[in-house]
Amino acid sequence: MHAVKVLLLLALLLQQEEIIPKAHKSAYMQATSNCEKALELLDSDPGEAIHLLTRILENSKIKKRECLLRIEILPGTYSKKHPFFPYQYRGRARWKLAEKTGDPEKVERLLQDARQDLEESVRRGLPSSKPYLKQVEEKLRSLKPPEEKIDPEPDFRKSWLRRISQNRFVAAKKFIEEQGAFLSAEKKAHYIQETEEECRNFLQQPTRTFLRTLEQNSDPETIRKMNISIFSRAFELPPPDELVVTTPEFDWAQSVRTSLDKVRKGKILPGTLYAHAVESVSLSSERWFHAIENIAFLETSSQIERLLQQAYYAKNKELVPMENSVRTLVKGWASFEKDLRSAAKDRPDFLTQVPKRNLETAIDRLPVPYPGFPQIISKFQSAMKSTTPDDDLRKLQIHLLNIRNGKIRYSVESRAELVRYQIASIALRRLFADDPEEDIINKLRPMGKKLKQLNGSFDMGHFGPRIQKIFDGIR
Repeated sequence: MHAVKVLLLLALLLQQEEIIPKAHKSAYMQATSNCEKALELLDSDPGEAIHLLTRILENSKIKKRECLLRIEILPGTYSKKHPFFPYQYRGRARWKLAEKTGDPEKVERLLQDARQDLEESVRRGLPSSKPYLKQVEEKLRSLKPPEEKIDPEPDFRKSWLRRISQNRFVAAKKFIEEQGAFLSAEKKAHYIQETEEECRNFLQQPTRTFLRTLEQNSDPETIRKMNISIFSRAFELPPPDELVVTTPEFDWAQSVRTSLDKVRKGKILPGTLYAHAVESVSLSSERWFHAIENIAFLETSSQIERLLQQAYYAKNKELVPMENSVRTLVKGWASFEKDLRSAAKDRPDFLTQVPKRNLETAIDRLPVPYPGFPQIISKFQSAMKSTTPDDDLRKLQIHLLNIRNGKIRYSVESRAELVRYQIASIALRRLFADDPEEDIINKLRPMGKKLKQLNGSFDMGHFGPRIQKIFDGIR
């Protein structure tokens, strides 16, 4: 007996430990309390212990079983380890109740139920249930062989478990409904509940894998480089036609997968990604939010950057629709942030982890037409009539250079005009200094190349034939 206790202690030390997040604290605190109370009642009131443990096992909120639990009380603060073995305890309680029962049929039924509980406990990885299972099986073998027909449930359960192990949950549920007529209504409901629980447990691994893949491919450009075969493998999820239930994470991942395929094809609207990010606030981990929020931000930034690049070389008449598109994207992000704050209003800790993004600066990078060309022409006219034209033209040349090098981004047409007038100011100064026209042309060729790149005009006849000749020379 001492050796058995030692083995049980060692098994307990090696048992898997599960962490329960603070969000699920309430349900598990109640469940562990009832489990401990049931353990205390095993000898004195096994019937009440069975009742308490059955309530735990029928609670769909309790996913973790036959393990050591540590419950997050406060962020970063956890409870002591709770041995949480409801299947084992109920099996032992049924065994105890069988010992106190005089009816042979009830004894056999209780021991069979105890064996079923202990088998389930062992199946779930609790080695300390093996000695109890062995003893219950010995008790069953010692009973007088039943005169009634063989219980069909063991073979039934074996067939059901085979479907479960193959992840054929719809087939398992159909098997219960079609082949479980001999079961009581309570047992049939229990099998269906177990099927749904196994289905939920099965979905945990593929959804975790999906999350990791999402985190590793959080740049839309990476997703756009995937062909359909690589994308399908990377973001694979189980087909829903063999699932009897789903989880919020699985439903969310399915919806996101459809949107990611649109990202891959370049056909996504950022608002769709914003909606996914807001929906992720209610999921079990902030990692879902951070992964999709990063994709949404980079996709929005990418679309804004493409518009800014197009606008940099766009004509003045094309700038207004491009500006409107940029402003719409910036405004859409601001609306998303507002919706996010509303969705997480009861989670201040979550909001502190939301990255600080600033897309407003994109507005300042939009090119605009330069409005001061009438004043520049006026300065040229004044310089030509001035008694000190070289000095006035030099100041105008510096003024034009400062405008080009300033912080404001001007449209391509304005940039071309600024270069054109800068060439004219230099050419006029050199002509006033009696420099040979050929020297002036050679000096201004690099600026002529720049004007050509900007699709600027080389027509400057209104400045006189000598200036036009220089422009023709650098064309």
